[in-house]
Amino acid sequence: MTTPGPPRRAYRPPLLPARPAAPKHFSWQPVACAVFAITIAFWMWQWLGYGWAAGSSLVVIPLLTLLTLPVLVAAGRREHRFDLAGLAATGLGLHFFAAFYRMAHGADAFVYDQQGNRLAEAFRHFRFGVDPGAPVPGTGAMRIISGVVSVFTGPNVAAKFLVFAWLGFIGCYLGTVLSKEHGAEHTYHELYVRSETGLGAEQVTGTATRKHPTERRGAPAMATQTARK
Repeated sequence: MTTPGPPRRAYRPPLLPARPAAPKHFSWQPVACAVFAITIAFWMWQWLGYGWAAGSSLVVIPLLTLLTLPVLVAAGRREHRFDLAGLAATGLGLHFFAAFYRMAHGADAFVYDQQGNRLAEAFRHFRFGVDPGAPVPGTGAMRIISGVVSVFTGPNVAAKFLVFAWLGFIGCYLGTVLSKEHGAEHTYHELYVRSETGLGAEQVTGTATRKHPTERRGAPAMATQTARK
C-alpha cells in the first residue's frame, strides 16, 4: 500500500509585471480656475465699482471659454509630458484679464471700433461691398475684421476687446500646433553633445584646435552622425 503524497496545487500562470507608475507632472488646472475666477471678479469690480461698461464680460467670458473647450481637450490628448491643456487655459484667462487694460488704454483701437460699427451696419443689410476707407491688406483688413466682430457684439466695446483677445489666443495656439518647424526636438541630442564636448566648435570660431595629438579630424562629424541616430 502506497502512502499518498502531498496534494498538488493547481497551475497558476505567472502574473504580468506591474506597469511603472506614470510620472506625475504639475497640474495647471487649479491655476487656470483661479485665474478665471479672479478675471471675472475683476471685470465685475470694474463694472460695479467704477462704472465701466463691462457687464457683458460676465456673459462673453464664459461663452468664449465654452467655445474653447474642444481646443483644450485636444491639447490635453496631444501632449502627455506636461499639462498643456491647463497651461493653455491659464493663458486664455490671462488674455481675458489683460483685455481690460487694453480697452482702458486703447488708442487706434477706438478708431477700429468706430469703423467696425459703420461696416457692421452695412454687413447686417448684406452690403458687403462697402468701402473700409483704408487699403486692403492693411488697415482696411483690420477694419473689416472689426466690422465682422461688431455684427455679433453690437456697439459693446468690452465684448469686442474680449473677442479679439480670444482670437489672439486661438491664433497663437493654431500657429504653434500647425507649425511645421519641429526640428528642435530632433536636434536636441546633437546640441547636447556639442555643448558637453565642444565638438564642432571650430566651425563657429574658425580655429581648429585639438586637445590630443591622436584626435582625428573626422571625430566631430562622426559624433554628430551618432547623436542624430
